[in-house]
Amino acid sequence: MDKMFLALQDMYRSLLAEELPTKESHEVACIICSNICNPWSVNAHAAEKSRESNGQNSSEMVCFVLSLMESMSCKVLSGSTAANTRLYYMEVLTVSLDHMSVMSKLVSLFGVSDRLLSHFAVKCATSLVLFQLHKSNSFNRVWQEKCMKILLEPFPSIELYSTLWSLTALIKGILTGMCNCNKDALEQLVSMLDSVFPQVYSGLLSWVERGQGSAASVKDMYNVETSLVAFLDFLEVLTAARLSLKICFFRQRLFYQQALMTLQLVGSSVQYFVQKKAILLLKATLLLKAGEDFITVGPPLMKEGDHMITDLLSLADVVLQAVFAGWLQGVPVNTNASFFGGNVMSVHCASDGPDFVVLRAVSLILLKSLEYKLQYEKEGPEPAGNLPAFLGALMLFLKQHLSGLQQLLHPCSWVSLVFGEQDDDMIEAAKVIMMLHLYQRRWNTGENLKACETGCNPHCHFIFLLQNVAFDHSVLLDFLISTETCFLDYFVRYLKLLRNNWEDFAAICQGIEALNSKAGFDVAAFERDRVGAPGGCTSKGSNDRVSETLPNPGTANRRNSTSLSLGISQPISHPLVDYESSDESESEEPGLSSVPLQRTLVSDGSGFENAKGDGQSECCSLTQEKSVVGPSTPSRLCVQAVTCLGQLRTVICRLQRRNLFPYKPDSLLKLLMQIEEKSGIQYEFPCE
Repeated sequence: MDKMFLALQDMYRSLLAEELPTKESHEVACIICSNICNPWSVNAHAAEKSRESNGQNSSEMVCFVLSLMESMSCKVLSGSTAANTRLYYMEVLTVSLDHMSVMSKLVSLFGVSDRLLSHFAVKCATSLVLFQLHKSNSFNRVWQEKCMKILLEPFPSIELYSTLWSLTALIKGILTGMCNCNKDALEQLVSMLDSVFPQVYSGLLSWVERGQGSAASVKDMYNVETSLVAFLDFLEVLTAARLSLKICFFRQRLFYQQALMTLQLVGSSVQYFVQKKAILLLKATLLLKAGEDFITVGPPLMKEGDHMITDLLSLADVVLQAVFAGWLQGVPVNTNASFFGGNVMSVHCASDGPDFVVLRAVSLILLKSLEYKLQYEKEGPEPAGNLPAFLGALMLFLKQHLSGLQQLLHPCSWVSLVFGEQDDDMIEAAKVIMMLHLYQRRWNTGENLKACETGCNPHCHFIFLLQNVAFDHSVLLDFLISTETCFLDYFVRYLKLLRNNWEDFAAICQGIEALNSKAGFDVAAFERDRVGAPGGCTSKGSNDRVSETLPNPGTANRRNSTSLSLGISQPISHPLVDYESSDESESEEPGLSSVPLQRTLVSDGSGFENAKGDGQSECCSLTQEKSVVGPSTPSRLCVQAVTCLGQLRTVICRLQRRNLFPYKPDSLLKLLMQIEEKSGIQYEFPCE
């Protein structure tokens, strides 16, 4: 076996054991750099021939060397490496960069046909850029010039993909604290990219249009699609940098202001996984959660001068105009779809069911766009009359893909059905829908709203939520304590609505109970069957990219036939809502300013008429019922709901007395008590 390979093998063993190698740092640098041979990577046939004659020049050898160098860089950037070992690795990397032109060799491998070799080279080069940034607070000049050259002529290719991947990984490294100069370095990098970003943004997306109108080769489309995937990742980390480090350059705003290109990408001829990635980027941007997979995003920028409100309104405008133009009809929703986190659908989903990840994302894209328009638009006519048209369009889109599922017995059950396995998105959707409902009530005083027609009655959503968790108060407690969802904010707002509109809630309970009876579902029998059942676990991912199974002792293991199961995720570091002021304002409507929509939507047969399905006529009349279910004749659902809330109040009281509740719950307890009094249904065990 070659002596050089034995030396590299010894180096690798020492690195794993975190011991000092036997050879001097300069000698190791010479061995490493001599194995990164440029001619080798250019010709695959020569590579194969060389492998037969000399093992040290094989692609496997080069990949091994690149991996070794990347590992050294990671060890240096890691704070856990011993000081003497860390110093040794720094000497090897410094000699390689300053005296052996290793970066020039690495960037020359960005565009080679051997994709494995190219990827190892990109990873190694990026780690060395981070190392040099950490050491000297400056970017590597050779790497920087290579990136700028490729981005100035954004032709879809392996080189463009490699460059975008490198930039994305570098920004992630800066955001996660791999170097000690976060904000300054990122400002320097974004400033460097400011001049070339528009060409990349418009140029790359224009290649999609060219490919649609011509007989593009499979190889060309492959390069377009892989470059698009890398570019969408790049857009996300730029957005995450804006949220995390409060860095905002003009070109970072381009995605918000020209989002139509991304919306058009969804309906283009690219493969489904690219379309899906674009949809998820739009969702993450509107939810202010870009980059949540690798960093904890801080509070959103909503102050004067940061342009965030302006940019969100621009994005919302583009989305709503696209929906008006029929964008929803062109959104692809595959069956048996590919998953970023695996290839198996959830156990409770039919094998031929729709891609719920896309359904959730599209729903939130439209809902959040409406929310921003209502919250931040300052001029123009009131859009209350337009809300049913937009929400009706969403219902038609969902019905198109949920038509084969029998669970959609009530139009408002779509939230539970679509978001059943993603509790953070479900609560976000319920909160936005409640805000839209309250806003419409505010501008339609005296009118009898038909919220169920568009599937947006907050009372129905709350009842279905309780049914989904089998009226288990411990699940609500988990939600209240966890910072994974915005449940506290939603819960407080809804309890105020419930307190002031108990009669509507009672009527809705009566109507849903009638539907349950019609469907042959016995709530009481289900509840009796649930009691004493052993705890189970549900499948739920922290987001729509990765699915995982988490134990959840608070959630019952059985659900009724009209709903999907809920899971509780491990909490992440988001601040709890400031709850101290929750009882100071008695108004259930959020403070919203008047908002115009760019166009007036009418029911003209173009797909915006109100959606009605089986059982719709009966459901839509629920909000018009004049009969009041008095305290002496409560429906079974009312009793179950109030009992669940009473049990929750009791548990919170006990935790508060022991100083185990994470925040002061006095106002929450007051709301729960007021609802019990309003209902006339007294829970058996009061707080005292």
